[in-house]
Amino acid sequence: MKRTWLCLALALLGAAAVALAEEVTITGRVVGPDGEGIAGAVVGVRHPDVDVPPPRWLEARTGRDGRFSITFETESPRELCQVAVAAENYASDGLPAAPGEPCEVRLTDAVGAITGRVVDAEGEPVAGAEVRATTLYDPEDETRPRAYFGDWDRGPRDVSDENGAFELTGIAARGDVLVMAVGPDGETGCSIVCDPDQPFQPTFYLEPLGMLEGRLLDEDGEPAAGVTIHLFPERAVGLWGAIQRPPPVTLSDRATADEEGRFRFQKLLPGLEYSLYASEAVRGLVVRHRFIAAPGEQSVELSLADER
Repeated sequence: MKRTWLCLALALLGAAAVALAEEVTITGRVVGPDGEGIAGAVVGVRHPDVDVPPPRWLEARTGRDGRFSITFETESPRELCQVAVAAENYASDGLPAAPGEPCEVRLTDAVGAITGRVVDAEGEPVAGAEVRATTLYDPEDETRPRAYFGDWDRGPRDVSDENGAFELTGIAARGDVLVMAVGPDGETGCSIVCDPDQPFQPTFYLEPLGMLEGRLLDEDGEPAAGVTIHLFPERAVGLWGAIQRPPPVTLSDRATADEEGRFRFQKLLPGLEYSLYASEAVRGLVVRHRFIAAPGEQSVELSLADER
């Protein structure tokens, strides 16, 4: 009898979990500089749910008129989704899109490239490093992200050769680009903001990935146990979802303070500016903190405060 009730309870819990998921559709059109639809473009939509196993990108190809439609189930039906587009003879681009609201991605045929080298701390070339263009910024506002590629394998990416050289192609020749390089061992990395319109060839000096250990306190100086701390790249505010971790580095994440208020974030990309955000909704307490990730260990102590 107990086993019967247990099976029934598990079935009800499973049904409740399924019921939480809703079907949503991302629709839109991919056009060229002249406004005409681009056929055959690959459109990627990053799944907004945290627990979806990789690959988290859903794909479709545009029709003759450049239109596309991607339907999926999600527990976050009101979250913005990252849309990325790759098409032959055009620069890759994208934008955040809301389910149920058609979007238009306008691609440019002014295609640029970023070339450079990946070296170790002694300046020796590193072969086999993965280099990706993760974020594009608005040319009119360098702090405003325009598109996100992250761990999308169709985004601008390359692997360094025996001389440490790489070339990222298919990038719009306008606006800054956040580029990250990760060593073949997955334990070293570096990030640089590049301008594909300038004849600048960056050198990525790989350093050990960073780790941040912190402690979160409430307004009385006591551990803020159970409060969630969010981590995200500072220049990507408003574009990144709750958790986006292209392995083996952490670009954004979240952690929960333990009984002593302690939390930890690992495998941070050296040189990348991150933000921490935490809030205690009942008392209206919040804290924000910015830092630049460095190789090895860093520590921070944060205190929630009333911002009302």
